[in-house]
Amino acid sequence: MIRFGMKQEDVNYRYARMVFGVCFKDQHFLLVRNDKGEYFLPGGEMEVNEQEAQCLLREFEIETGYKAFLSKCIGRAEHHYDQDGENIQQEASFYEVSLKRRNKIAAGYDLTWMTKEMARERLLLEHHKWAIEQVNHF
Repeated sequence: MIRFGMKQEDVNYRYARMVFGVCFKDQHFLLVRNDKGEYFLPGGEMEVNEQEAQCLLREFEIETGYKAFLSKCIGRAEHHYDQDGENIQQEASFYEVSLKRRNKIAAGYDLTWMTKEMARERLLLEHHKWAIEQVNHF
């Protein structure tokens, strides 16, 4: 597992087990933008006793409106960071995802397709930037 951010020994972190989808189409990546204008890969935090695939399919549809098909696991990453004054230890899995069909998108999310270069500049979290670098093609 690759690691991002420096874990400080004297700091308490909220642990979050996450899973994200990387969708690449026509030389662009699918990203979501939240209501603060921050860009992320679609995905989210796993619920208790939830499998990675269940979580990703659920979160992907909520955030993008798309039904998705999971391909291979790209990898796992751990990231320690501060988010709005809260220390987060996020352990995340990343999967290649292809799109099936689109339903209604949940409020608070906006979709955009970006080139790898644009996504690298705009993605908020370092381990999301790492994940798109792992994708050579679909």
